[in-house]
Amino acid sequence: MSDPIKPIVPETMPGVAVAESGTVMLDGPDGVAIAMTSDAAIETGRRLIAAGEQAARQRGRRAD
Repeated sequence: MSDPIKPIVPETMPGVAVAESGTVMLDGPDGVAIAMTSDAAIETGRRLIAAGEQAARQRGRRAD
Protein backbone atom coordinates (compact mmCIF):
# COMPACT_ATOMS: atom_id res chain seq x y z
CA MET A 1 0.00 0.00 0.00
CA SER A 2 1.33 3.46 -0.83
CA ASP A 3 1.91 6.14 1.76
CA PRO A 4 -0.83 8.78 2.03
CA ILE A 5 -0.02 12.14 0.50
CA LYS A 6 1.05 14.57 3.20
CA PRO A 7 -0.27 18.13 3.03
CA ILE A 8 2.26 20.83 2.22
CA VAL A 9 3.31 22.72 5.35
CA PRO A 10 4.82 26.13 4.57
CA GLU A 11 8.32 26.77 5.87
CA THR A 12 8.48 29.54 8.48
CA MET A 13 12.24 30.09 8.42
CA PRO A 14 13.72 32.08 5.54
CA GLY A 15 16.45 30.65 3.35
CA VAL A 16 20.01 31.95 3.39
CA ALA A 17 21.49 33.40 0.21
CA VAL A 18 25.18 34.07 -0.41
CA ALA A 19 27.24 35.05 -3.44
CA GLU A 20 30.25 32.86 -4.17
CA SER A 21 32.50 33.33 -7.20
CA GLY A 22 29.76 35.01 -9.23
CA THR A 23 27.11 32.41 -8.36
CA VAL A 24 24.26 32.81 -5.88
CA MET A 25 23.76 29.91 -3.49
CA LEU A 26 20.41 29.59 -1.72
CA ASP A 27 20.28 27.25 1.28
CA GLY A 28 16.91 26.21 2.63
CA PRO A 29 15.58 23.78 5.23
CA ASP A 30 16.36 20.07 5.29
CA GLY A 31 19.48 20.42 3.15
CA VAL A 32 17.69 21.97 0.19
CA ALA A 33 20.15 24.03 -1.85
CA ILE A 34 20.20 25.64 -5.28
CA ALA A 35 22.83 27.51 -7.27
CA MET A 36 21.74 30.30 -9.62
CA THR A 37 23.27 32.82 -11.94
CA SER A 38 23.06 36.40 -10.76
CA ASP A 39 20.32 37.15 -13.30
CA ALA A 40 18.27 34.12 -12.22
CA ALA A 41 18.68 35.03 -8.55
CA ILE A 42 17.60 38.63 -9.13
CA GLU A 43 14.47 37.58 -11.02
CA THR A 44 13.70 34.84 -8.48
CA GLY A 45 13.97 37.45 -5.72
CA ARG A 46 11.50 39.71 -7.50
CA ARG A 47 9.08 36.84 -8.00
CA LEU A 48 9.38 35.72 -4.37
CA ILE A 49 8.65 39.23 -3.12
CA ALA A 50 5.59 39.54 -5.38
CA ALA A 51 4.27 36.12 -4.36
CA GLY A 52 4.95 36.79 -0.66
CA GLU A 53 3.07 40.08 -0.80
CA GLN A 54 0.15 38.42 -2.59
CA ALA A 55 0.05 35.59 -0.04
CA ALA A 56 0.07 38.09 2.83
CA ARG A 57 -2.89 39.94 1.27
CA GLN A 58 -4.74 36.64 0.81
CA ARG A 59 -4.31 35.95 4.51
CA GLY A 60 -5.64 39.41 5.31
CA ARG A 61 -2.47 40.92 6.61
CA ARG A 62 -0.10 43.59 5.45
CA ALA A 63 3.16 42.47 3.86
CA ASP A 64 6.15 43.61 5.95
